[in-house]
Amino acid sequence: MKKIGILTILAIGLLSFNSCSTTRKQTNTEKNEVSSVTGEIIAIQNGKDGYTATIKDFDGKEYYATISIVNLQKSGGDYKAYKVGDKITVSGSSWKDTEGKMHITVHQLKEVL
Repeated sequence: MKKIGILTILAIGLLSFNSCSTTRKQTNTEKNEVSSVTGEIIAIQNGKDGYTATIKDFDGKEYYATISIVNLQKSGGDYKAYKVGDKITVSGSSWKDTEGKMHITVHQLKEVL
């Protein structure tokens, strides 16, 4: 009976140790490169303090630009809400996610005429 109790405790200990040591799948493969992109907004997803604009550049590549009041204020930029069809230039820190999509945290923003 003692052996069963000891084996049970050992098994529970090993399972809990293994579950704590699992690694989380990293979502960013390349981090904090500075990018600048000019293109047309093809979609907008509104968020809490700004929005994410999907921008298609002139080569047809898509970028996901997070445009937030807080990030623009920190970097001295001015926040402006744009709409689908507007042409803008964004620059800021960028990364690719695990699916290969390019994301930019916008620090500078301007409209292209």
